[in-house]
Amino acid sequence: MKKLQIFGLGFDAFGQITGACKSKGNTTEDILQKPNLIGEAKSTLEVIWAGWADSLISIDSEVELRGFSASDSGGTLKLFLEDQDHNTTASIKCGFGWEELIGIVDSLGNAWFFSIEKQQLLLCKALNRRYKGTISNIIVCGNDQMAVIHDQCRQVDTFRNTLPILAVEDIQDISVLSRSDFLYPLVDCCGAESHFTALDSIGQVWTWGSNLHHQLLREESPRSPGFVDVLEGCPMAQIASQGFLTACLSKEMKDIYIWGWPFEDNPIEALPDTPELAGLVQEFGEDEHGISIAAGNAFILVHTNKNRVVAVGKSESGAIGETSQTSRFKQLLKFDESFCTIDRIRSGPSSTFITVTHTNNYAE
Repeated sequence: MKKLQIFGLGFDAFGQITGACKSKGNTTEDILQKPNLIGEAKSTLEVIWAGWADSLISIDSEVELRGFSASDSGGTLKLFLEDQDHNTTASIKCGFGWEELIGIVDSLGNAWFFSIEKQQLLLCKALNRRYKGTISNIIVCGNDQMAVIHDQCRQVDTFRNTLPILAVEDIQDISVLSRSDFLYPLVDCCGAESHFTALDSIGQVWTWGSNLHHQLLREESPRSPGFVDVLEGCPMAQIASQGFLTACLSKEMKDIYIWGWPFEDNPIEALPDTPELAGLVQEFGEDEHGISIAAGNAFILVHTNKNRVVAVGKSESGAIGETSQTSRFKQLLKFDESFCTIDRIRSGPSSTFITVTHTNNYAE
């Protein structure tokens, strides 16, 4: 019988990993330094979004908010899309926020914000009036800048602040830092401490925002997205950004590229005409390669074809295990493929989530 499970490790002071709030008498540790089983499902299991103090996890199609924002509910709150003026059959597609959950985007292209006072999701009237059901995703950085991806993922509006936009009735008069059109639709977008990273459908990487630690792999600190031309000719399959770092996984060779802080001392081969912080990771054996990546505030996770998850970087939160820093890949979790396969990895700024599927050979 198939069983889905999710493991978590890292900073859990608010129950954002386990869903157990200490203010309600739970006794979980503040920091989980080893993978802990935090959820099971029969059909679907997914980490929709992970922030510093909250997370959104879908278990058999029911979405749970875990962490600080759900503390009044014991650390776990089930979220529903209900509004007295808006009947919907939509589902929760993605979440947005940096420290805590600010809101979600539904499957019909509408934005909702989470009211901590009411402990429920409410429609963002101004945003929905402006974008008319065309929102694909909303990304928020640690500096409170917000990017709205809309119109079939071909346009991005970047705003200076998040919360004022959600609170007003009309955003027509609110200035936008940049409006950008893309020839090829975006398939992914990430927000970090002060920069954004996007990936389009032909594997091109785009960055914008602060460039303090060369995390844009560009010379300037632009307000609008720009193509990372040093990666031209090398299509990427996936991107990941958090803190002051960015990483990507190439489509064809499955190579992993990392740039930004704190990877100046890592075993990377420098890319031509780039800062020393940018480079190509050369650490796996010939028969092993990455198949997906994720990023925390100062660390990178890699799920490899050997059914294991490894990490490199820094973390005081336990998100990469008992050691706070590693300059070479360290194994976090590995399974025997005969009874279990790793499905997906996901990171918040200070947390790691790993979902797995047990096969019919799984023994209770």
